[in-house]
Amino acid sequence: MRITNWMRAGTVLLGLWAVCPLAVMGQDWELSIGPSYRTFGDIDFDSYEFNNPNHADYIDADESTSPNLLTYDSANGPYILDVSNSEASVRNVTFTGDNADLDGAPGFVLGANRKVAEGWTLDLSLTGVFADQDETFTGSTNVDVTSYALDPNNITPTAARWVAKGISPTTTPAQIDTALNFDTTVNLYTVGLGVASEDVFGAWTIRIGAGPTLSLADYDMSRTETLSWASSGQNVYSSQTEDDDGLEVHAGGYANVGVEYNFSERMGLALNGRYDWIPSDMETDFGEVDLSGFSGQLRFTYKY
Repeated sequence: MRITNWMRAGTVLLGLWAVCPLAVMGQDWELSIGPSYRTFGDIDFDSYEFNNPNHADYIDADESTSPNLLTYDSANGPYILDVSNSEASVRNVTFTGDNADLDGAPGFVLGANRKVAEGWTLDLSLTGVFADQDETFTGSTNVDVTSYALDPNNITPTAARWVAKGISPTTTPAQIDTALNFDTTVNLYTVGLGVASEDVFGAWTIRIGAGPTLSLADYDMSRTETLSWASSGQNVYSSQTEDDDGLEVHAGGYANVGVEYNFSERMGLALNGRYDWIPSDMETDFGEVDLSGFSGQLRFTYKY
């Protein structure tokens, strides 16, 4: 399911819709709004075998200036070649998997809390964070380039192709450079309901709280593979891009520490530090994303 911008905006409005009715149920509510910055855990990228879209078993191409792919009928049978070109057959060019930190990203926080007992408050919150990261892994693979000195007397035209017969190949080493690029976008919305202890020191208030959360993760990830000959920089075959997007729901919890300075009886400014624990990773076709992380929040508060 692909989430559009208006659906994201609807999620925020839904959070406001959930908070506002609570705010009119009585007095002694404090509402808050402000920016935030949140970190994430690692992205664990899955292993991947590069795959020539024209051949199921081999990655093969002409190493010369011609970009045309060569063909064949089987691994051990007759080789089907383009005249005057060479063949490079490479088995199992594989990305073995790797990991990287998902970069921290800005977001927002909406909150409402109300005193439920002396020194204790009920805390409601809606947070959103919008992460975008581009990660590229490079490597190289040594291969054998198999060349055939084609003799017109030893080839036969078959269905507009040339089948080599009884030709001894010449094998020389070569190097293929690999690049695998991942473009990851994650929009994470988290609703929290918890309790906090509250200590007041004049105009200052300190709160320590925790509670369960429910998170909505909207992601879009693409993977682009590129193989090129190290000697010429020419692509072995055209770069390919695959896409995956989806929507996941994750249960978790949070812990929060905050300090607030009250400018007046109604208005104040709060600085919060928070950790969100989301035990299950976000699963994509290309890897897993650890959604847990720390955040800093600057909240403008209003009491009534």
